[in-house]
Amino acid sequence: MEKNVFFISFVGFLHLISVLGDNLIHQNVPDKRHFQVIKPVFYHNRQARGTTHIRNGTHLQDVTLYFKAFNRDFFIDLSVNKYLFSKNFIEKKIRRNNGFSIHKPKIEQSSHCFYHGSLRGFQHSIVALSTCDGIRGLISDGRVSYHIDPSPEHGPGHHKLYIEPDDPVQRRDEKLVHSSLHANATLNYLHTRDFLHRVRRELRGPYDGNSNARFIEMYIVNDQRMYERYMRQDRQVIQRSKDIVNIVSKLYNPLNIYIALVGIEIWEQDKFQIQPQANDTLERFLNYRKYSINPKHENDNAQLITGMTFRDGVVGKAIKASICTHQYSAGVSMDSRNQLIQVATTVAHELGHNLGMAHDNYSYCQCPDDKCIMAPTQGGIAPPTKWSTCSKISLAENFEIGMDYCLRNKPEKLYDGPVCGNGFVEIGEECDCGLPEDCKTRCCDARTCRLTTGAVCATGKCCDTQACVLKPRATLCRGSYEECDLPEFCNGESEYCPADVYRKNGIECGNGQSYCLNGKCKTHTGQCRLLWGPTGRVSDPICFQHLNVNGSSTGNCGYNLPTRRYTRCDKDDVMCGLLHCVHLNEKLMFWRETLSVALPASFLTKGSKTYICRSATLDVGLNMPDPGQVPDGAKCGHEKICYNHSCTSLARIPTKECPDCNNNGVCNSIGQCHCNEGFGPPFCNEPGYGGSIHSGPIKIK
Repeated sequence: MEKNVFFISFVGFLHLISVLGDNLIHQNVPDKRHFQVIKPVFYHNRQARGTTHIRNGTHLQDVTLYFKAFNRDFFIDLSVNKYLFSKNFIEKKIRRNNGFSIHKPKIEQSSHCFYHGSLRGFQHSIVALSTCDGIRGLISDGRVSYHIDPSPEHGPGHHKLYIEPDDPVQRRDEKLVHSSLHANATLNYLHTRDFLHRVRRELRGPYDGNSNARFIEMYIVNDQRMYERYMRQDRQVIQRSKDIVNIVSKLYNPLNIYIALVGIEIWEQDKFQIQPQANDTLERFLNYRKYSINPKHENDNAQLITGMTFRDGVVGKAIKASICTHQYSAGVSMDSRNQLIQVATTVAHELGHNLGMAHDNYSYCQCPDDKCIMAPTQGGIAPPTKWSTCSKISLAENFEIGMDYCLRNKPEKLYDGPVCGNGFVEIGEECDCGLPEDCKTRCCDARTCRLTTGAVCATGKCCDTQACVLKPRATLCRGSYEECDLPEFCNGESEYCPADVYRKNGIECGNGQSYCLNGKCKTHTGQCRLLWGPTGRVSDPICFQHLNVNGSSTGNCGYNLPTRRYTRCDKDDVMCGLLHCVHLNEKLMFWRETLSVALPASFLTKGSKTYICRSATLDVGLNMPDPGQVPDGAKCGHEKICYNHSCTSLARIPTKECPDCNNNGVCNSIGQCHCNEGFGPPFCNEPGYGGSIHSGPIKIK
């Protein structure tokens, strides 16, 4: 069966690649890039510091880097990229005898050396640098890109600053046969609508609103060639992997996507045969991820970096619209040229395909530069650092059908110190409106994260960011998005909206078809509509009773992706297993049919009546509940609720004890009464302004 896969190829400098194939020595490859030798200086609190201080292990949260090159001054404002490492980040080495070692580093404030930043005076600049052992990384003013590397041969603290050359790179499309794929698995993404005039979801940064932020937990694998190229030095291979992902993360930040490393793996000996045919290597890496990475190390996406020179000029390959899946969320990228920015943009491109982006077609795609990251051909003096309108809209389209299902959980950070410029107000900061070029309020000094003169507030939802004053008490700051949610209001004392709370677990909802559970009201029919559109509704109970006891693709209480085994439902739990629906829309509206494990349709006859039982088992990864199963919270009997595929008594569902609200309010998730308008907390038995002690007043007369 076929899947569409996308790969990158380049037609220039192939002679260099063939030379580099199995080179055991880590050396700079001769190229035609222009460079100048510089000696950068760091400034912190207006005090100059040489790069030798950085090399000795003192890494500050916020610094300014200065140097002069190519007849211009470079002032670069940097802040630590504290989202680069998840709390569970590991460094893993697999030895020739299949033994392995795992190291869990502790990255403290003084040793975190990966930065994001901007070039002062250039609104669209992009900077991603590391200072771990000298300075390495990408500097782009928005039009011209530079690559900086240490140059110890010129003396302590010296570096080379390269201007990236005109290096034609062509990306082509190809179809790849996967023998393990299910039928009709060709992934086609056709631009059938005028995407340039229809963006369904605005992509915003953390300063504007973090509810739309997505987080990709990435796992990087380096093959044997990469290990040998860096003289079999684990530290160098790991450092390069971090540098690559630090750049990729910066490229994705404008899309409100944050990339966190969950692991870096090194092979002393290849775990499978790396082939010069990129499609073969990708297929084998997909299998390796399924059976050797996913069961042991949670991730949303994995990328293989290889020193193999692929045939036909291919430099990367990935399957489109596969993010989050257990089977296909991965890509392979070639790093045979020793050029950090090149491989970083390749990884960014392949991850873009995983996220559902197609190649740019400039007959209708708009790009702020000559080429964008998803360009079918890449050339010009700067490697691509921007996203086209088509890429942004493709991303929004894919997120609308649920392809961000696993990207909403914000990973815990390994390093948790405050960082000015990341858009999140943290301990020690008065405000944080993002980097200077992103800050759109006059209330906050983006360089210091301090309020400007006369400002009372700057960034919260209860702050009037035009006047820099608090919004009035009882101003709605977070509405209730569904039946089990509760609204929050400004209290007139803080710029921040109160924390989100909701109705307590176990309150009946959904016209008696569900119970509130963790702020959500999910019913059998509601889930059918999520999957199949507005015509969807739950099938007759006979479908659940006859099919879910089978433990097969047509009925079950769960599917184990790694073992490919279905679990039978006990008789009492059949209404909490595979969801059976009736619908008029033949097309799955959530996720992609091509990424489903099974889409069975059963027809049961009882007497003269035929019952339709349509269902879906979806590959959404190992760590998220399958939307094709009955959701937790759905009603399965009198005072019984579906919970982990079991029809459970309400009395067994964890909930907060609450006082009597005197029929003038409801209990919330933190055990307080949320009073109706006209009654006051804490017990809703006296006149008042409504709301709860926590949520703020509903109305002030």
